[in-house]
Order: sequence, then C-alpha cells, then structure tokens
Amino acid sequence: MNDISSARRKVKEARVARARLMQSSDAFGTTGSSGEAGALSGLNTQLAGNLARQTGQANTANALSAVSQDLADKQFVTGTIGAVAGVAQSIFTQKATANAKADAAAAALVAPDKKIG
Repeated sequence: MNDISSARRKVKEARVARARLMQSSDAFGTTGSSGEAGALSGLNTQLAGNLARQTGQANTANALSAVSQDLADKQFVTGTIGAVAGVAQSIFTQKATANAKADAAAAALVAPDKKIG
C-alpha cells in the first residue's frame, strides 16, 4: 500500500473514532467536558504519531534505496574498469610476445645458428 493511501486510511480511522467518541459524549451528556476534550486530544496525538512514524519509515526506505542504487552504480563502474584492465593486459601481453618473437627473429638474422622461438 502506498504512503498516501495509508495516510488517508489512518485519517479516516481517526475521524471514525472521533465521531464515535463525540456520539458517546452526547449520549452520556458529557459533551464539552474535560474528559471528552482529553479523549479527542489523545486521538489527535495518536494520529500525529502514526503519521510521523509512517513518514520516518518512508524516508528511511528512500534513503536505503538511494544508497543501494549508489552501490550498484559503483559496482558497475568497478566491473567496467576491471574489464578494460583485462583487455589492456591482453593487448600488452600480445605486444610483449610479438616483441619477443621479433627480437628473436632479429637475433637469428645476426646469429643464424640460433633458433627462432
């Protein structure tokens, strides 16, 4: 359930509870009493606490999601760098092997009795 519909549900539940409380106060002849005021205040405090908790949880979830995405981005970059390094190492290894063969061929031209490796 998304945050907005959950908040609306909580507000609706608080309104229903408030209406029941006011109906009870009216039925018992305690409308406007300190008991009714205290009960209504308690309902409002509970609603505010619930909404604040929900907001805090949503903010925490958003922060965790952002951190997770940042980590995934960094892992992708690291993987890409690793792949580029692997290609570069392969190129340098091939170049070194080609240079060694070229050096051996040149040495064979200078000293024909040596084998080309």
